[in-house]
Amino acid sequence: MTDIKRNERAFTLPLVSFKRIAMDEAVVRYYRKLVRDGYKYAGPLENPSIILKDEPGEKIRVCSSVSSYIKLFIKIDENRITEIKYLCTCNPVTHVAIEILCKLIDGKTLEEAVSLNTEPFLQELGSASDEMSAKANGFIELLRTGTERYLRQTAE
Repeated sequence: MTDIKRNERAFTLPLVSFKRIAMDEAVVRYYRKLVRDGYKYAGPLENPSIILKDEPGEKIRVCSSVSSYIKLFIKIDENRITEIKYLCTCNPVTHVAIEILCKLIDGKTLEEAVSLNTEPFLQELGSASDEMSAKANGFIELLRTGTERYLRQTAE
């Protein structure tokens, strides 16, 4: 592992081939926990109120790979997020970030969800990772844009 910076590790996801990537130790710990305990928010959701997409061709890109995508499904009832799920083919850092996002906004009102900033992401992770801050900002922007679109559509 001489090609990797000190205090960082390279991982290969099971069943998916990735180039060796360096990750913050806190991200590695969180990702291992997800692999061990399961991805609580992963999977499709029937009849979502909001579908947020991060895929090639979209304005907001959280995934760095052209072949990767994220779809975030949110059910809203009386202005509250009642269920949230996602599909993601991105790297481990993005999986950690999307799981944290889901955990932070699950059960929140739309107003509470769109007022989210990066600080709770970093607190949940236990690290001030620059890469996680960037992912958090991308997801927050995606969430705000999608929520604004949803509110405009339901107001009509």
